[in-house]
Amino acid sequence: LVFVGDPLAEGLEILGAPRLHLRFTSDKPQALVAVRLNDVAPDGASTRVTVGLLNLTHRDSHEDAAALEPGRPYEVVVELDDIAHAFPAGHRIAVSLSTTYWPIAWPSPELATLTLSCGECRLVLPMRPPRPEDEQLRAFDPPVSGAQTPVTDHPAPPGHPRRVTRDLLSGRMSVDFPRWTHAREIHAIGQTHRSAGHVRYTITDGDPLSAEVTTDYSVTIERPDAVIGHVSHGRMTCDAQDFIIEMTLEITEDGAVVLRRDWHERIPRDHV
Repeated sequence: LVFVGDPLAEGLEILGAPRLHLRFTSDKPQALVAVRLNDVAPDGASTRVTVGLLNLTHRDSHEDAAALEPGRPYEVVVELDDIAHAFPAGHRIAVSLSTTYWPIAWPSPELATLTLSCGECRLVLPMRPPRPEDEQLRAFDPPVSGAQTPVTDHPAPPGHPRRVTRDLLSGRMSVDFPRWTHAREIHAIGQTHRSAGHVRYTITDGDPLSAEVTTDYSVTIERPDAVIGHVSHGRMTCDAQDFIIEMTLEITEDGAVVLRRDWHERIPRDHV
């Protein structure tokens, strides 16, 4: 669901946390709302300015989650992340809402439909009008940091490309992210660190219980006296009641396994 305003007659600056006031009903006892504030240029290009998410079972507090009563009206305030942004004249302000935001947020166990009372919903922006004294604001000082240890970085191509894959027949979608692929040589101590990682987020359209995340990481520390290796694999899935976590970790020294651990845990969803 997207609401788009008229082109701005003049520029508008904001500083702080935008808030969206909603009055809604839900057809399921658990639901999520994801809100994006966007800047839409005259050519139609849309830039996300900030985002806010709320698990609606946490509508009263994060300490005392409570299921929604289907069909009952509720009022909530969704606070978006703090932001400083200038909307130029001629641009339009847009608000996008959805009940999923995969893979940023884990989906609710059932597909939920929210019905809004639009006349009782409103967006509150933390407007900051430009002031004459803004011209006198001092620029930030350079960051302070200690002396840097001499290193040589060796670029390494990721083992997996960053991509989105969709199966049009099954509705299955995968998002692949390469992570931390690099090699760094630390001359002062004669060590070389190598690392590579890959994360995959997978879900099937219309089936929130199909959500799955897998992670694969490897780290190697090469020293004059030994080569230490770390390899880990993780997998997170779910059912309607639990999150299911599977992990393996293996540590090697000069190719020999010195430690291995395996985990398999079920964590109650508890209104998630």
